[in-house]
Amino acid sequence: MEKELEAFIKKVKKQESALFDYEKKKNALHTKQSLANGHTDDHRIAELKSMGIDTASILKSFVKSEKDLKADHKVYITSAQDFAVDLGDLFFAPPPIIRDPNVVYILPPAVDGYGGNFFDDEDCGFNLALGETNFKASEQGSGWGLSGGPYGKTGESTLVFSFNPPRSGNILVEPNIDFRGVFAISANDHSYTSTHAFLNLKVSSKLYQHYWETGPENTILDESHRDSSNSGVINQRVRLAYSASVSDNDPVRVFIKLRLDIGAKSSHARADIDFRTGATRFIRVPFIKVTYI
Repeated sequence: MEKELEAFIKKVKKQESALFDYEKKKNALHTKQSLANGHTDDHRIAELKSMGIDTASILKSFVKSEKDLKADHKVYITSAQDFAVDLGDLFFAPPPIIRDPNVVYILPPAVDGYGGNFFDDEDCGFNLALGETNFKASEQGSGWGLSGGPYGKTGESTLVFSFNPPRSGNILVEPNIDFRGVFAISANDHSYTSTHAFLNLKVSSKLYQHYWETGPENTILDESHRDSSNSGVINQRVRLAYSASVSDNDPVRVFIKLRLDIGAKSSHARADIDFRTGATRFIRVPFIKVTYI
C-alpha cells in the first residue's frame, strides 16, 4: 500500500477514534451520575425489604430464571447454526463479465481494513484478499439491570478499496455486500428487573477523492426484546448505490463500514451474532460496480 494511502487512512482512523473516545467518556459520566443517584440493584433490594417483601424468595426465583434463560438461549443459537446450510455460490455470485467502456468493477483485494470502538483489527477478522470482515460478538447482562446509565457496546469494521478512474465524469457507485451469519437474542423480564436485549447491524459506504461523498446506510438486522426471544440466519446480498463526480488519474478510496450495536441488560438477557465460525460465515464485498452516467 503506497505511503500516501497509508497516511490518508491513518488520518481517518485518528478522526474516528477521537469521536469514539468522546462517546465513551460521555457514557462513563452518565453511568457515574446514575450510580450516585442510587440507581443500583442493592438500592432496589433494600427498598423491597423496607416494604416487607420477601426478597429471599425473589432472589431464589431470579437465579432459577437466569439458568432457564441460558439453557433456552443455547437452544436458539444452536438451532440457527444447524439451519444455516451452505448454499454454494449460486446466490453469492461474482460480477458478470461485461465488456462495456462505461462500467468498471472494483474487485478484492481490499487495500486496508480497520476496526473501531470496541472492535480492534483482530476482532474484525479481516481477510483482505477476499474483501472480507468476519466477526462475532456476544453480550450477557448481569444483575437485575437496575443500574442506570448507557449499556451495550458498539463495534465498527471498515474495509477500504481503491481504484483509478479511467476518465473524468459522473459515476454511479454500487457496492455489493454478502452476509452469511446467525444470531440469537433472548430476554425474560420480571416485575423486579429491568431487562432488555438488542442487536442492530448496519452497513454504509462513502468515498473520497478530492472530498467526501457519503452514500446510503442499510439496516441488516434490528432486534430489540424485553420479554421475548428470537434467532435466525442472515443470508443476503445488499447493494448500496450513490453517485459522485470524479477526475481521472487520481485514486478514489471507497469505504465499506459495518456498525454493530449489541447489548444485554440484566442477567435475564443475552445477545449473540456470528459471522466468523466456519468457512461458510462471512461478510464479503465481492465487487463494487462503477458506472459512468
